[in-house]
Amino acid sequence: GGCSKVIETTKAFAEMKGFHHLESKGIVDRDRRTPHEIKYLRERNIYVPDVAEVENLLMLEPIIRVIARRMLQNEDEVFHAVKQNVIALFKKDIESQALLHTRHRTRREIEYTIDRRLNTIEEFTRHIETLTDNIDTDSIYRNILDEFIRYAENEDYPAILRVYNQKGMLPQSRVTHLCGLANKEKYLSFVLSILKEDKEDAATIRKAIQACFGILQKENEEEL
Repeated sequence: GGCSKVIETTKAFAEMKGFHHLESKGIVDRDRRTPHEIKYLRERNIYVPDVAEVENLLMLEPIIRVIARRMLQNEDEVFHAVKQNVIALFKKDIESQALLHTRHRTRREIEYTIDRRLNTIEEFTRHIETLTDNIDTDSIYRNILDEFIRYAENEDYPAILRVYNQKGMLPQSRVTHLCGLANKEKYLSFVLSILKEDKEDAATIRKAIQACFGILQKENEEEL
């Protein structure tokens, strides 16, 4: 039912814990969420990954390296090629991606600014008319675009995965072909088969995914 349904259901289930005694957890796409939004959700057991799309967990560097090595490919060469392909894709879409983030941030700013204490439609109408007075969309867009350009220039692969909403990244990056697998489905099946082995490579994949969801960080903070 989408991210909103996941959030609503997880929160509702958690509020009934006294009745069913079960832990409820949810997973949603990052979807251009701000650090504040992500912190709020993670505190409520709704996990948000450090990749823009959940599917792009399969694009994490440790996972690519494990698959390439297991397929008897040179893992350094494979990851370098995938990284360059992703950076090239990001550069091509950089302005449209900056606009997507600008739209999301502007919408959030408006939602946070709405005064729900107004008692008449006249007051509410005047309030709505002034909502965007202090929102400089051009400045927001320029700052986001400059940030994205830095990611591309610095070849910051983790940062690009974090902000780049591209559901077709797996096939377009050619990671499956470079690893020696036929398609996305074969790639995913191979990841799952390694996890079922429950050996060193499986631990590497799990650790990469846990770190991407902030789970390792949360566990370390609880231990301290």
